[in-house]
Amino acid sequence: INDSMWQCEFLKAFPSNDHTLAEVESLATRLERGRVEQKRLEKMTEKNPSVNKIKDKLTSKKKSGSEYILIRGQHCFKCGRKAHGDSTECPALNKSCDLSGEKPLC
Repeated sequence: INDSMWQCEFLKAFPSNDHTLAEVESLATRLERGRVEQKRLEKMTEKNPSVNKIKDKLTSKKKSGSEYILIRGQHCFKCGRKAHGDSTECPALNKSCDLSGEKPLC
């Protein structure tokens, strides 16, 4: 076995000589399938890099039933954006809630 990663996997799976050839072949087959799938996934992401795009911005426009995790001190509990230094900076100031119609939010 020339692949050092495979060598480590075999040593973890078979620390002693108490295993059958079928068990060793089974692990080799799984590792080979994993390598094939990894290469296939790498080719897919090379063709379409937008697959890896992650949105990291919270928006105040929420669809009905959607939920966000807001962290005290990091997010505004009125609009869902990053915490404001002053409540007068909040875009939800004097606005009504889209879901409940409650007014004003701030």
